[in-house]
Amino acid sequence: MLKTLIRAQLRSEIRDKTILARSLPFVGVVLLLFAFAFDPDRGVLSRIAPGLWWVTVTFAAMFIYVRDAHNKRESRFISQFGIEGSTLFLSRVSVNFVLTAIVTFISGLFTIFLFSPDIANPFALLVIAFLATLSLATIGAIYSPIVAKLHDSGQLLSLVVIPVLLPALLAAIRATEAAISSATRECWQWTSLLAIFVVLFISVGTLASDSLED
Repeated sequence: MLKTLIRAQLRSEIRDKTILARSLPFVGVVLLLFAFAFDPDRGVLSRIAPGLWWVTVTFAAMFIYVRDAHNKRESRFISQFGIEGSTLFLSRVSVNFVLTAIVTFISGLFTIFLFSPDIANPFALLVIAFLATLSLATIGAIYSPIVAKLHDSGQLLSLVVIPVLLPALLAAIRATEAAISSATRECWQWTSLLAIFVVLFISVGTLASDSLED
């Protein structure tokens, strides 16, 4: 049942073309703007690359989660068939993760191409990207059903999600900075903290899944 829900929601998202029409153009515009705004000879671009990468991914992902909030009627229709709230929540997390991972990967390539940071630990960077993307996807899955009940859900989603996600986002930025600068110990410390946030978000979301679908 979980795989069926994931495939159905992914097909819906692909037909909607949210990533192609909104998220990726936003990523391209923001990164190009910063690339032209700062002088690369001063090394500013390489220093701000980690923070800019994750901030850009976070705001680009909001387009995906806003779309999910608007699709709450579909989730209510599916829930009428007796599907558990935890299954619906995990399917939403999985779909969010796949779509956000695409944004994370492409924006990462853009960041490397435009800012040319020296990556000392590529494996750690992949782990950080996985955990940060999963934390984004989970928080989006938790709050998109909540704001769907409110007016102007698109604007409210960013205002609600970003403050909650801020500690995990800061951990991802610091871990990325350490991975680039070859500070191995510091990198894994921040990555471990990020993993704790991921476990916490998934646990809270799973426990509250029935309430989220009401």
